[in-house]
Amino acid sequence: MQSFRYILFLLITIVLTGCNDEKPNEPDKKLDTNFENRTYLLSVPENYDVNNPSPLIFAFHGFSINANDTQRLTDLDELGKSERYIVVYPNSIEDKGYWTDGCGCYGLEEQGVDDIGYVDYLLNKIMKQYSIDTSRVYALGISQGASFVQHLACKRSEIFAAFSSYIGSMRELLAKTCSPQKPVNMIIMNGTLDLDARWNGLTNSSFAFLAIPDLFKKWAGFNGCTDSLSTVNLPDKVIQIDVERIRYEECSSNKELVLYKILRGEHLLYRNPEFDFSVETINFFSKHKLDE
Repeated sequence: MQSFRYILFLLITIVLTGCNDEKPNEPDKKLDTNFENRTYLLSVPENYDVNNPSPLIFAFHGFSINANDTQRLTDLDELGKSERYIVVYPNSIEDKGYWTDGCGCYGLEEQGVDDIGYVDYLLNKIMKQYSIDTSRVYALGISQGASFVQHLACKRSEIFAAFSSYIGSMRELLAKTCSPQKPVNMIIMNGTLDLDARWNGLTNSSFAFLAIPDLFKKWAGFNGCTDSLSTVNLPDKVIQIDVERIRYEECSSNKELVLYKILRGEHLLYRNPEFDFSVETINFFSKHKLDE
């Protein structure tokens, strides 16, 4: 109960929206041609060793929070310290704003905003500054940032070793054109009572996104998985939620595809003794390298 109250306290003034049907105010027109004007946080561990390349995590914030909030709420710096993870926390072009997640529904693409290009720019910049293990580059997205990670997985599967998608989904418009170059390792984590990233999806809207079971099946198709699934119930340590870990057992690509179904889970950053999305993300990333 104490851990659950703690995370509620952290999020009581932060609503990670961006997956619902409410059209945002269109930002001022601007061209996103000079990525040097974009901002981000970069966390380099004290045990960084130029002679021993470090893995790299991109952590994308949700709407209404920014890089600083994401760094504080995820605790990735501390969790990844033992494996010397470098973590980059990019900011969207608008302060605490939206990412271009493939729906074309925020007016950003029309203004020349290219968040996929921004990721390419950041990766190249960081690789020039630090010794990076290119087989261990990862991406985590929260809420609307998770929708962007879905977009990134469609566009940059040949670069990222694994993806973590938390309380978000893929836009239906993107789902029609998504064609990753390679199968992917992906962990998907969503709550069944989430009123923003709804478990059953959102239809009949320019903001439409896939139901979570359909998202899971879509990536199973990309990965060449059969219908063989295993389900494990996590130990019940808190009253508010129960968690099922569902995994495709047979994929021709040898990639790992996992869904954490948070029963009665809402649009919250769950970090409690039963389920901690940050810990699950780090553990998942640590198992996977590109092309393995």
